[in-house]
Amino acid sequence: MIVVIALLMCLAVICDGKFHRHRVPNITPNQMHQITLDPVEKVKLTWMVDWPEKNVFFQVKNGINDKFSWFAVGFSRRGDFARTDFCIFQKEENDRIDTNIDAWSSKDGREIIIDRQQDCISIARTNKDEIAFRRKFDTCDEEDFNFHEGTMFIYWMRGEEPLDFVDESIPMPDLSEENFGMSHVQLLRADSISIPEK
Repeated sequence: MIVVIALLMCLAVICDGKFHRHRVPNITPNQMHQITLDPVEKVKLTWMVDWPEKNVFFQVKNGINDKFSWFAVGFSRRGDFARTDFCIFQKEENDRIDTNIDAWSSKDGREIIIDRQQDCISIARTNKDEIAFRRKFDTCDEEDFNFHEGTMFIYWMRGEEPLDFVDESIPMPDLSEENFGMSHVQLLRADSISIPEK
């Protein structure tokens, strides 16, 4: 947890190939939230809500490793896979996670379509195997799913073979059950606070 906090407190945002500083609020442990996506591979999703700036900061641990070359986190309105809003990350030849794609699944769930407006903003990482990114609550993009304070559904998937993003869409990869999953969370949950006793 301390490592995650330290990481998020010194973030630099990568945009158009350049590093940009991004204001991150002071973080305390009770503002960090975490779920385990895959207990076997120990894949964990950690997030922090920046209420003043209306951003959510995410970190995925163990999503990409020597076996898997890409990992995707998706946000769904009602738990349906169709029209799920994805942030896809891929390891390149230098073994760094350099590809970051904002995309969404087609209405029939058979294709992944690259969004014209890229709103999954990568964050500089000290560990090359960690994924870190941020996204606005509302990106003003009709293809994106607006984050809200109710229950949301998080899809995740990963694969061994690299994805080819040459075209505007790619066929939905054929994934085994252990490389695909869904969890429901309250993403914009209120941070816990402590009230001193009188």
